[in-house]
Amino acid sequence: MEQPLTVSELAELIKFNIEGLFPTGLWVTGEIREWKPHSSGHIYFTLIDRKSQIACIIWRSTAATLDLSEIEEGMQVELFARLTTYQRQSQYQLIVSRLLPKGVGERAILFKRLKEKLEKEGLFNPEFKKPIPTFPEVIGVITSPTGAAIRDIINVATRRAPHITIILRPTIVQGKEAARDIAEGIKEMDEHGGIDLLIVGRGGGSEEDLWCFNEEIVARAIFSCRTPVISAVGHETDFSISDFVADVRAPTPSAAAEIAVPDVPELMKKQTQRLNSVGTSLLAEVSANREKLQAAISSYGFRSVKDRVMIEYQTLDNLMETATREINNTIKSRSSALKNLESKLSSLSPINIMKRGYSVVYKQKKVISDSLLLTKGDTISIRFYRGKAEGEIKEVE
Repeated sequence: MEQPLTVSELAELIKFNIEGLFPTGLWVTGEIREWKPHSSGHIYFTLIDRKSQIACIIWRSTAATLDLSEIEEGMQVELFARLTTYQRQSQYQLIVSRLLPKGVGERAILFKRLKEKLEKEGLFNPEFKKPIPTFPEVIGVITSPTGAAIRDIINVATRRAPHITIILRPTIVQGKEAARDIAEGIKEMDEHGGIDLLIVGRGGGSEEDLWCFNEEIVARAIFSCRTPVISAVGHETDFSISDFVADVRAPTPSAAAEIAVPDVPELMKKQTQRLNSVGTSLLAEVSANREKLQAAISSYGFRSVKDRVMIEYQTLDNLMETATREINNTIKSRSSALKNLESKLSSLSPINIMKRGYSVVYKQKKVISDSLLLTKGDTISIRFYRGKAEGEIKEVE
């Protein structure tokens, strides 16, 4: 019988053999779970795939040299490690020296980096969001001509507003060339003019299928677009960079059509109901006010006011009559006084005095009232009531 091994000896043997399988280390890929940075500085986590899992450790000294800022729970990674065992629990594990994102995890990092970059630049700011027109007449759609998205948009939009015009700019919505084509489509539709609103998007798909809507070129094309843009990418749970930049985010293409196009028949129905309700209320109010007015007219208070008004009218008539009479009397009195004054003035008129035989003597156009103002030989003019004469002074007394 062979000498039995102790547990420690067996664990040491396993450790020696396992470490000898990959003496220089190996690359392993999987999904990160149970990511636990320890207070000691070491990092513990589990790497899994659909069937198996393995414990992993990043020593503090190694962690200090790696960029782990983007590493998150659930991320797909590739790591380089040394295979060993934890003898105390007879558990094999990986001592990690390099850790890189892969696949979905890499896209998550790219998404986060671009989102942070554009957010810092202000592309998501509310003040840049353009209002969606209430009643658009022409809607531009940038999507695949064969996908379910365009069919859903047309069906919903035309049902809600049969008069609406939809212009499709066919684009690639998947693959390496998709982002550039979408960006060019946005620019073309914006420059076309006469379009009230743009819907940019596609139906559901994998993250890889929808990735073109996370490209920077698409985000900047949406931000630069003068026409309001609704982003409608994937399903309700899918979020893209385009959703953050667009003026409005719709969870699905169908929802985008509902946001863009008002339900005209429903609006007409509601408006009719509202008008009927308002009309009924107004008629009831008019009827009630008419009854109140009729009651007020019939009341003693109203008649009393009316009587007082009529009395005031009568008083006013009397005052007008009295005033007219006083004015006429004043005019007659003033007229008589004026005639008397006129008669007195007439009697004092020089012309009337001259009529009684008086005349006026002038010397050099000056009235002579004293004979001492004349000398022998002076030429004088004499004014009579009728006519005048000239003469020479023969003698002055």
